[in-house]
Amino acid sequence: MNYDVVVIGAGLGGLMAGITAAKEGKKVLIVGKGIGIITIFTGTIDYLGHYPPEVISPLGSPKEGIGELIAKNPDHPYSKVGMKFIEGGVSAFLEVASSGGVRYVGDLNRNFLLPTAVGTVKPTALLSSSMAPGDLRDDGDVLICGFQGLRDFYPSYMAHNISTLTVEGVELPHFRGRTVDLELGAESSGMTSLTLARKFDDPDFLERVAQALYENVRDGERIATPAVLGLRRSDEVIEYIERVINTKIFETPTLPPSVSGYRLYKALEAVLRSLKVKLLLGYEVVSARTENDRVIELTISMGKREMVLGGKAFVLATGGLVGRGIHSTETSLLEPIFGLDVVGPKTRSGWFNKNFFDPAGHPINKVGICVDENLIPIDEKKKPRFKNLFVVGAQLCGYDALKEKSGGGVTISSSYKAGVLASKI
Repeated sequence: MNYDVVVIGAGLGGLMAGITAAKEGKKVLIVGKGIGIITIFTGTIDYLGHYPPEVISPLGSPKEGIGELIAKNPDHPYSKVGMKFIEGGVSAFLEVASSGGVRYVGDLNRNFLLPTAVGTVKPTALLSSSMAPGDLRDDGDVLICGFQGLRDFYPSYMAHNISTLTVEGVELPHFRGRTVDLELGAESSGMTSLTLARKFDDPDFLERVAQALYENVRDGERIATPAVLGLRRSDEVIEYIERVINTKIFETPTLPPSVSGYRLYKALEAVLRSLKVKLLLGYEVVSARTENDRVIELTISMGKREMVLGGKAFVLATGGLVGRGIHSTETSLLEPIFGLDVVGPKTRSGWFNKNFFDPAGHPINKVGICVDENLIPIDEKKKPRFKNLFVVGAQLCGYDALKEKSGGGVTISSSYKAGVLASKI
Protein backbone atom coordinates (compact mmCIF):
# COMPACT_ATOMS: atom_id res chain seq x y z
CA MET A 1 0.00 0.00 0.00
CA ASN A 2 1.31 3.41 -0.93
CA TYR A 3 0.44 6.81 0.51
CA ASP A 4 1.48 10.41 0.07
CA VAL A 5 2.11 10.82 3.81
CA VAL A 6 2.55 8.10 6.44
CA VAL A 7 2.35 9.25 10.07
CA ILE A 8 3.83 7.02 12.78
CA GLY A 9 2.04 7.64 16.05
CA ALA A 10 -1.64 8.28 16.79
CA GLY A 11 -1.41 10.73 19.68
CA LEU A 12 -2.16 14.45 19.48
CA GLY A 13 0.89 15.14 17.29
CA GLY A 14 0.27 12.31 14.88
CA LEU A 15 -3.41 13.15 14.48
CA MET A 16 -2.71 16.86 13.88
CA ALA A 17 0.03 16.10 11.33
CA GLY A 18 -2.24 13.66 9.51
CA ILE A 19 -5.20 16.05 9.47
CA THR A 20 -3.02 18.91 8.22
CA ALA A 21 -1.62 16.83 5.34
CA ALA A 22 -5.08 15.53 4.45
CA LYS A 23 -6.42 19.08 4.31
CA GLU A 24 -3.69 19.72 1.72
CA GLY A 25 -5.35 17.07 -0.42
CA LYS A 26 -2.94 14.22 0.31
CA LYS A 27 -3.63 10.52 0.79
CA VAL A 28 -2.71 9.94 4.44
CA LEU A 29 -2.22 6.92 6.68
CA ILE A 30 -1.75 7.11 10.45
CA VAL A 31 -0.38 4.00 12.16
CA GLY A 32 0.11 3.54 15.89
CA LYS A 33 0.30 1.00 18.67
CA GLY A 34 -2.34 2.99 20.55
CA ILE A 35 -3.68 6.51 20.88
CA GLY A 36 -0.84 7.84 22.99
CA ILE A 37 -1.49 9.89 26.11
CA ILE A 38 -4.22 12.05 24.59
CA THR A 39 -6.97 10.45 26.71
CA ILE A 40 -5.06 10.89 29.96
CA PHE A 41 -3.78 14.46 29.58
CA THR A 42 -5.78 17.42 30.87
CA GLY A 43 -7.12 18.55 27.50
CA THR A 44 -5.58 22.01 27.92
CA ILE A 45 -2.91 23.18 25.46
CA ASP A 46 0.04 24.91 27.12
CA TYR A 47 2.19 27.00 24.78
CA LEU A 48 4.47 28.66 27.32
CA GLY A 49 3.48 28.90 30.96
CA HIS A 50 6.79 29.92 32.53
CA TYR A 51 9.65 31.86 30.97
CA PRO A 52 12.43 31.77 31.82
CA PRO A 53 11.47 28.24 32.97
CA GLU A 54 12.92 28.70 36.46
CA VAL A 55 10.58 31.65 37.12
CA ILE A 56 7.74 30.62 39.41
CA SER A 57 5.20 33.26 38.39
CA PRO A 58 2.99 32.33 35.43
CA LEU A 59 3.76 34.04 32.14
CA GLY A 60 1.13 36.57 31.08
CA SER A 61 1.60 36.44 27.30
CA PRO A 62 2.82 33.23 25.62
CA LYS A 63 3.47 35.14 22.40
CA GLU A 64 5.85 37.61 24.04
CA GLY A 65 7.63 34.80 25.87
CA ILE A 66 7.98 32.69 22.73
CA GLY A 67 9.40 35.66 20.85
CA GLU A 68 12.04 36.18 23.52
CA LEU A 69 12.76 32.44 23.71
CA ILE A 70 13.29 32.19 19.94
CA ALA A 71 15.66 35.15 20.00
CA LYS A 72 17.78 33.61 22.78
CA ASN A 73 17.59 29.88 22.06
CA PRO A 74 18.06 28.84 18.41
CA ASP A 75 17.95 25.13 19.32
CA HIS A 76 14.50 25.21 20.94
CA PRO A 77 11.73 23.50 18.92
CA TYR A 78 9.87 26.82 18.70
CA SER A 79 12.91 28.31 16.96
CA LYS A 80 12.86 25.45 14.44
CA VAL A 81 9.12 25.82 13.86
CA GLY A 82 9.05 29.63 13.60
CA MET A 83 6.33 32.06 14.63
CA LYS A 84 4.47 31.74 11.32
CA PHE A 85 3.78 28.05 11.88
CA ILE A 86 3.27 28.48 15.61
CA GLU A 87 0.43 30.93 14.96
CA GLY A 88 -0.82 28.85 12.05
CA GLY A 89 -0.96 25.81 14.30
CA VAL A 90 -3.15 27.65 16.81
CA SER A 91 -5.68 28.56 14.13
CA ALA A 92 -5.59 25.08 12.63
CA PHE A 93 -6.14 23.39 16.00
CA LEU A 94 -9.06 25.64 16.97
CA GLU A 95 -10.72 25.00 13.61
CA VAL A 96 -10.16 21.23 13.74
CA ALA A 97 -11.46 20.90 17.31
CA SER A 98 -14.57 22.91 16.44
CA SER A 99 -15.17 20.85 13.29
CA GLY A 100 -15.05 17.72 15.44
CA GLY A 101 -17.58 19.08 17.91
CA VAL A 102 -15.41 20.41 20.74
CA ARG A 103 -15.12 24.18 21.15
CA TYR A 104 -11.72 25.47 22.28
CA VAL A 105 -10.99 29.11 23.10
CA GLY A 106 -7.89 31.21 23.65
CA ASP A 107 -4.91 32.55 21.73
CA LEU A 108 -1.22 33.32 22.18
CA ASN A 109 -1.76 36.76 23.64
CA ARG A 110 -2.81 35.65 27.12
CA ASN A 111 -2.56 32.67 29.40
CA PHE A 112 -5.61 31.57 31.35
CA LEU A 113 -4.92 30.79 35.01
CA LEU A 114 -6.82 27.67 36.04
CA PRO A 115 -7.12 25.85 39.36
CA THR A 116 -5.97 22.23 39.23
CA ALA A 117 -7.23 19.14 41.02
CA VAL A 118 -4.30 19.26 43.45
CA GLY A 119 -4.80 22.91 44.31
CA THR A 120 -2.19 24.63 42.18
CA VAL A 121 -2.50 27.29 39.47
CA LYS A 122 -1.99 26.23 35.87
CA PRO A 123 -1.23 28.73 33.07
CA THR A 124 -2.53 27.60 29.69
CA ALA A 125 -3.23 29.23 26.31
CA LEU A 126 -5.94 27.08 24.70
CA LEU A 127 -8.65 25.26 26.59
CA SER A 128 -12.11 23.83 26.26
CA SER A 129 -14.90 26.41 26.50
CA SER A 130 -16.16 24.38 29.48
CA MET A 131 -13.06 25.44 31.46
CA ALA A 132 -12.78 29.09 30.37
CA PRO A 133 -14.98 30.62 33.14
CA GLY A 134 -12.45 29.23 35.63
CA ASP A 135 -9.84 31.92 34.92
CA LEU A 136 -8.75 32.97 38.40
CA ARG A 137 -8.33 36.60 37.35
CA ASP A 138 -12.08 36.85 36.75
CA ASP A 139 -14.48 38.13 39.40
CA GLY A 140 -16.31 35.77 41.69
CA ASP A 141 -15.32 33.46 44.52
CA VAL A 142 -15.23 29.74 43.80
CA LEU A 143 -17.20 26.84 45.23
CA ILE A 144 -15.33 23.64 44.37
CA CYS A 145 -17.88 20.85 44.12
CA GLY A 146 -16.96 17.18 43.98
CA PHE A 147 -19.21 14.13 43.81
CA GLN A 148 -19.39 11.36 46.38
CA GLY A 149 -17.48 8.28 45.22
CA LEU A 150 -15.52 9.99 42.44
CA ARG A 151 -11.88 8.97 42.59
CA ASP A 152 -9.02 11.44 42.89
CA PHE A 153 -10.97 14.66 43.29
CA TYR A 154 -11.05 16.14 46.79
CA PRO A 155 -12.67 19.59 46.95
CA SER A 156 -11.64 20.54 50.49
CA TYR A 157 -8.03 19.50 49.86
CA MET A 158 -8.01 21.46 46.61
CA ALA A 159 -9.55 24.54 48.21
CA HIS A 160 -7.11 24.47 51.13
CA ASN A 161 -4.04 24.17 48.91
CA ILE A 162 -4.98 26.88 46.48
CA SER A 163 -5.95 29.22 49.32
CA THR A 164 -2.34 29.12 50.55
CA LEU A 165 -0.91 30.26 47.20
CA THR A 166 0.17 33.70 46.11
CA VAL A 167 0.49 34.63 42.44
CA GLU A 168 2.35 37.80 41.61
CA GLY A 169 0.03 40.44 40.18
CA VAL A 170 -3.13 38.37 40.74
CA GLU A 171 -5.59 38.59 43.62
CA LEU A 172 -6.91 35.06 43.92
CA PRO A 173 -10.57 34.56 44.82
CA HIS A 174 -11.80 32.83 47.95
CA PHE A 175 -12.28 29.06 47.67
CA ARG A 176 -14.36 26.60 49.61
CA GLY A 177 -15.00 22.90 48.98
CA ARG A 178 -18.08 20.70 49.08
CA THR A 179 -18.70 17.06 48.18
CA VAL A 180 -22.21 16.38 46.87
CA ASP A 181 -23.89 13.04 47.52
CA LEU A 182 -25.95 12.15 44.45
CA GLU A 183 -27.36 9.07 46.19
CA LEU A 184 -26.12 6.59 43.62
CA GLY A 185 -25.90 3.76 46.12
CA ALA A 186 -23.43 1.01 45.22
CA GLU A 187 -22.65 2.79 41.94
CA SER A 188 -20.95 5.62 43.79
CA SER A 189 -18.11 3.42 45.04
CA GLY A 190 -14.84 4.21 43.26
CA MET A 191 -16.26 5.87 40.16
CA THR A 192 -13.86 7.09 37.48
CA SER A 193 -14.45 10.39 35.74
CA LEU A 194 -15.45 8.55 32.54
CA THR A 195 -18.06 6.51 34.41
CA LEU A 196 -19.59 9.63 35.94
CA ALA A 197 -19.48 11.61 32.68
CA ARG A 198 -21.61 8.99 30.92
CA LYS A 199 -24.38 9.50 33.47
CA PHE A 200 -24.96 13.07 32.30
CA ASP A 201 -26.68 11.68 29.20
CA ASP A 202 -29.59 10.85 31.53
CA PRO A 203 -31.88 13.94 31.85
CA ASP A 204 -33.07 12.87 35.31
CA PHE A 205 -29.49 12.58 36.56
CA LEU A 206 -28.60 15.97 35.06
CA GLU A 207 -31.57 17.59 36.80
CA ARG A 208 -30.56 16.01 40.12
CA VAL A 209 -27.00 17.33 39.81
CA ALA A 210 -28.19 20.82 38.91
CA GLN A 211 -30.50 20.91 41.92
CA ALA A 212 -27.75 19.70 44.27
CA LEU A 213 -25.39 22.42 43.02
CA TYR A 214 -28.11 25.06 43.39
CA GLU A 215 -28.60 24.07 47.03
CA ASN A 216 -24.88 24.51 47.82
CA VAL A 217 -23.85 27.66 45.92
CA ARG A 218 -23.82 31.10 47.56
CA ASP A 219 -24.46 34.48 45.99
CA GLY A 220 -21.42 35.78 44.08
CA GLU A 221 -19.79 32.36 43.67
CA ARG A 222 -19.00 30.42 40.52
CA ILE A 223 -18.84 26.65 40.71
CA ALA A 224 -15.87 24.47 39.82
CA THR A 225 -16.47 20.79 39.16
CA PRO A 226 -14.19 18.02 37.94
CA ALA A 227 -14.18 17.66 34.15
CA VAL A 228 -17.04 15.15 34.06
CA LEU A 229 -19.96 17.17 32.69
CA GLY A 230 -20.84 14.83 29.84
CA LEU A 231 -18.74 12.79 27.43
CA ARG A 232 -19.61 14.61 24.20
CA ARG A 233 -22.16 17.31 25.01
CA SER A 234 -20.58 19.33 27.82
CA ASP A 235 -21.75 22.67 26.35
CA GLU A 236 -25.39 21.54 26.56
CA VAL A 237 -24.93 20.15 30.07
CA ILE A 238 -23.30 23.35 31.32
CA GLU A 239 -25.93 25.55 29.66
CA TYR A 240 -28.70 23.62 31.43
CA ILE A 241 -27.01 23.71 34.86
CA GLU A 242 -26.28 27.44 34.58
CA ARG A 243 -29.95 28.13 33.91
CA VAL A 244 -30.84 26.29 37.11
CA ILE A 245 -28.16 27.72 39.40
CA ASN A 246 -28.06 31.22 37.82
CA THR A 247 -24.29 31.48 37.96
CA LYS A 248 -21.23 30.33 36.03
CA ILE A 249 -19.97 26.75 36.24
CA PHE A 250 -16.69 25.47 34.89
CA GLU A 251 -14.77 22.22 34.67
CA THR A 252 -11.40 21.70 36.29
CA PRO A 253 -8.64 19.54 34.75
CA THR A 254 -8.50 16.23 36.60
CA LEU A 255 -6.12 13.37 37.12
CA PRO A 256 -6.35 10.49 34.58
CA PRO A 257 -8.49 9.17 33.05
CA SER A 258 -9.34 12.47 31.38
CA VAL A 259 -12.80 13.18 30.02
CA SER A 260 -11.42 16.36 28.39
CA GLY A 261 -8.75 14.33 26.61
CA TYR A 262 -11.34 11.78 25.52
CA ARG A 263 -13.54 14.51 24.05
CA LEU A 264 -10.61 15.94 22.12
CA TYR A 265 -9.60 12.54 20.77
CA LYS A 266 -13.15 11.84 19.56
CA ALA A 267 -13.26 15.26 17.89
CA LEU A 268 -10.00 14.65 16.03
CA GLU A 269 -11.14 11.14 15.12
CA ALA A 270 -14.33 12.57 13.59
CA VAL A 271 -12.30 14.98 11.46
CA LEU A 272 -10.05 12.14 10.30
CA ARG A 273 -13.09 10.20 9.14
CA SER A 274 -14.49 13.21 7.27
CA LEU A 275 -11.14 13.61 5.47
CA LYS A 276 -10.97 9.87 4.71
CA VAL A 277 -7.66 9.45 6.55
CA LYS A 278 -6.91 5.78 7.24
CA LEU A 279 -6.14 5.07 10.89
CA LEU A 280 -4.47 1.76 11.82
CA LEU A 281 -4.32 1.15 15.57
CA GLY A 282 -2.69 -1.78 17.29
CA TYR A 283 0.13 -2.01 14.77
CA GLU A 284 3.83 -1.63 15.58
CA VAL A 285 6.46 -0.45 13.12
CA VAL A 286 9.05 -3.23 13.17
CA SER A 287 11.44 -1.99 10.47
CA ALA A 288 12.06 0.72 7.91
CA ARG A 289 13.64 0.42 4.48
CA THR A 290 15.74 3.38 3.45
CA GLU A 291 17.80 4.26 0.40
CA ASN A 292 20.52 6.87 0.70
CA ASP A 293 18.84 9.86 2.34
CA ARG A 294 15.20 8.81 1.96
CA VAL A 295 12.71 6.54 3.72
CA ILE A 296 11.07 4.20 1.21
CA GLU A 297 8.72 1.97 3.19
CA LEU A 298 7.79 0.61 6.61
CA THR A 299 6.97 -2.90 7.77
CA ILE A 300 4.27 -2.97 10.43
CA SER A 301 2.89 -5.89 12.39
CA MET A 302 0.01 -6.94 14.61
CA GLY A 303 0.88 -10.28 16.09
CA LYS A 304 1.86 -12.54 13.20
CA ARG A 305 0.27 -10.30 10.59
CA GLU A 306 2.65 -8.01 8.69
CA MET A 307 2.11 -5.30 6.08
CA VAL A 308 4.46 -3.15 4.03
CA LEU A 309 3.61 0.53 3.62
CA GLY A 310 5.19 2.85 1.09
CA GLY A 311 5.12 6.62 1.22
CA LYS A 312 6.47 9.80 -0.28
CA ALA A 313 6.85 11.45 3.14
CA PHE A 314 6.86 10.18 6.73
CA VAL A 315 6.16 11.90 10.05
CA LEU A 316 7.58 10.46 13.28
CA ALA A 317 5.22 11.25 16.17
CA THR A 318 5.80 8.36 18.57
CA GLY A 319 6.54 10.48 21.64
CA GLY A 320 9.52 10.72 23.96
CA LEU A 321 10.58 8.43 26.77
CA VAL A 322 7.06 8.32 28.23
CA GLY A 323 5.49 7.45 24.90
CA ARG A 324 8.24 4.91 24.15
CA GLY A 325 9.28 6.79 21.02
CA ILE A 326 12.72 6.84 22.63
CA HIS A 327 14.01 3.71 24.35
CA SER A 328 16.54 3.68 27.15
CA THR A 329 19.07 1.22 28.50
CA GLU A 330 21.56 1.63 31.32
CA THR A 331 24.07 3.19 28.94
CA SER A 332 22.17 4.56 25.95
CA LEU A 333 19.13 6.33 24.53
CA LEU A 334 17.76 4.95 21.29
CA GLU A 335 15.23 5.87 18.61
CA PRO A 336 14.15 2.34 17.64
CA ILE A 337 12.65 2.68 14.14
CA PHE A 338 15.17 4.70 12.12
CA GLY A 339 18.17 4.68 14.45
CA LEU A 340 18.13 8.46 14.72
CA ASP A 341 20.64 10.19 16.99
CA VAL A 342 19.22 10.97 20.44
CA VAL A 343 20.80 13.88 22.30
CA GLY A 344 20.98 13.50 26.07
CA PRO A 345 22.90 11.89 28.95
CA LYS A 346 24.30 8.54 27.81
CA THR A 347 24.14 6.95 31.27
CA ARG A 348 21.34 7.04 33.81
CA SER A 349 23.60 8.64 36.39
CA GLY A 350 23.43 11.81 34.33
CA TRP A 351 19.64 11.87 33.96
CA PHE A 352 18.93 13.80 37.15
CA ASN A 353 20.51 16.56 39.20
CA LYS A 354 21.16 15.90 42.88
CA ASN A 355 18.48 18.40 43.93
CA PHE A 356 15.12 17.02 42.85
CA PHE A 357 13.64 20.54 42.88
CA ASP A 358 16.56 22.07 40.98
CA PRO A 359 15.23 25.28 39.30
CA ALA A 360 17.16 24.33 36.16
CA GLY A 361 15.18 21.10 35.79
CA HIS A 362 16.74 17.72 34.99
CA PRO A 363 18.80 16.78 31.91
CA ILE A 364 16.53 13.83 31.10
CA ASN A 365 13.66 16.23 30.42
CA LYS A 366 15.49 17.72 27.41
CA VAL A 367 16.33 14.41 25.76
CA GLY A 368 15.31 14.16 22.14
CA ILE A 369 16.14 14.15 18.44
CA CYS A 370 17.66 17.28 16.95
CA VAL A 371 16.22 18.61 13.71
CA ASP A 372 16.85 21.38 11.22
CA GLU A 373 14.49 24.27 10.42
CA ASN A 374 12.33 21.87 8.37
CA LEU A 375 12.00 19.40 11.27
CA ILE A 376 14.17 16.88 9.40
CA PRO A 377 16.40 14.87 11.77
CA ILE A 378 20.10 15.69 11.71
CA ASP A 379 23.21 13.83 12.84
CA GLU A 380 25.95 15.07 15.16
CA LYS A 381 27.50 16.96 12.23
CA LYS A 382 24.12 18.66 11.62
CA LYS A 383 23.63 16.89 8.31
CA PRO A 384 20.08 15.71 7.40
CA ARG A 385 19.55 11.97 7.88
CA PHE A 386 16.42 11.43 5.76
CA LYS A 387 15.02 14.25 3.65
CA ASN A 388 11.46 12.94 3.64
CA LEU A 389 11.18 12.22 7.38
CA PHE A 390 9.86 14.81 9.83
CA VAL A 391 10.08 14.59 13.64
CA VAL A 392 7.49 16.26 15.89
CA GLY A 393 6.31 16.69 19.45
CA ALA A 394 7.87 15.13 22.53
CA GLN A 395 10.68 13.53 20.51
CA LEU A 396 12.27 16.89 19.76
CA CYS A 397 15.37 17.87 21.71
CA GLY A 398 16.26 21.14 23.37
CA TYR A 399 13.30 21.96 25.60
CA ASP A 400 11.88 21.07 29.00
CA ALA A 401 8.11 20.81 28.62
CA LEU A 402 7.62 20.22 32.36
CA LYS A 403 9.42 23.40 33.42
CA GLU A 404 8.25 25.58 30.56
CA LYS A 405 4.68 24.28 30.39
CA SER A 406 5.06 24.10 26.62
CA GLY A 407 4.36 20.47 25.70
CA GLY A 408 1.03 20.90 23.93
CA GLY A 409 2.17 23.98 22.04
CA VAL A 410 5.36 22.34 20.78
CA THR A 411 3.38 19.28 19.70
CA ILE A 412 0.70 21.17 17.80
CA SER A 413 3.00 23.72 16.15
CA SER A 414 5.61 21.17 15.05
CA SER A 415 2.94 18.73 13.84
CA TYR A 416 1.19 21.44 11.87
CA LYS A 417 4.45 22.46 10.18
CA ALA A 418 5.38 18.83 9.49
CA GLY A 419 1.97 18.20 7.93
CA VAL A 420 2.34 21.19 5.62
CA LEU A 421 5.91 20.35 4.59
CA ALA A 422 5.24 16.63 4.17
CA SER A 423 2.39 17.40 1.80
CA LYS A 424 4.81 19.24 -0.50
CA ILE A 425 7.07 16.21 -1.13
